[in-house]
Amino acid sequence: MLRGIDEYGFARSRACFEEIVGFLDGEGANALSHADLEDRLNIEGRELLRLLYQDHLDLRAEREQANRIACALASRLPWARTAPFGDPVVPEV
Repeated sequence: MLRGIDEYGFARSRACFEEIVGFLDGEGANALSHADLEDRLNIEGRELLRLLYQDHLDLRAEREQANRIACALASRLPWARTAPFGDPVVPEV
C-alpha cells in the first residue's frame, strides 16, 4: 500500500481538523469572545494548513519512491533489454 501514513492518508491533518471541530462544537468556544475565538482559529487553522501540506509532501515522496522502484525493476526485465527498437530509457524522478 502506498500510503504509509494510514490507509486513508492525511491522518495528522484529519485529527487536527476533528480537534478544531470538537472545540468549536463544545462549550469552550462559547466562552471565548469573538476576537479571542478568531485568534485561536487563526493559529489552529495555520497549523491545520501546515499539516495538510506536510501530509501531502509525505505522500508525494512515497509515490515518487514507488515510481523509482517500479522504473528500476522494469529496466531489469529481460524483454525490456531486447526490444527491437533499442534499449528502453528509464527516466529519473
